[in-house]
Amino acid sequence: MDNQHVQDIINGKSKLSSLVVTDHDVQTAIEKQMTRDLEITVMPVAEVRA
Repeated sequence: MDNQHVQDIINGKSKLSSLVVTDHDVQTAIEKQMTRDLEITVMPVAEVRA
């Protein structure tokens, strides 16, 4: 969460309209801090899906 790209997304400085994360906790943390609507999809890493 301390990555500059993540901070840009959270602060609305990114032009992204959607985001894919690998963990529900990350999704929740980003959603709590967002300043705008952003579609966040959770896609577990391969070994979790197997």
